[in-house]
Amino acid sequence: MVVNDDAGSLVERSALEPIASKLAPAGDRVKVIDMYDFFEHPARVLALSHTLLIGGLVALIVGAILAYGMEQSLSLPALIAAHAMTILGPTAIKLGYVMRLLTFNRLRKHAVAHLHGFAQ
Repeated sequence: MVVNDDAGSLVERSALEPIASKLAPAGDRVKVIDMYDFFEHPARVLALSHTLLIGGLVALIVGAILAYGMEQSLSLPALIAAHAMTILGPTAIKLGYVMRLLTFNRLRKHAVAHLHGFAQ
């Protein structure tokens, strides 16, 4: 059984070439922000966690007011967005809270390590 009778006459395509060589070189023009470098600085992580906590609380309150208090005056897409805010708001709050706890735990371990080095 022959699956492809035209296999011998097909034109080789260039789609198999790696596309990385065709990307624009980053060089000195573009500064790449390293995700690991961002999370190495506790002040940045705390600022992000505070933003997530406040943004999540605002999204939750606004979403609850819109979804359950003003549902008659909203269109269906707006009502769906309001209900999504009541889900995404608490999610942002939880992420911000976990980031905050991890950062404080990291700062505590860092301080204890420096105190042990100071006592010796």
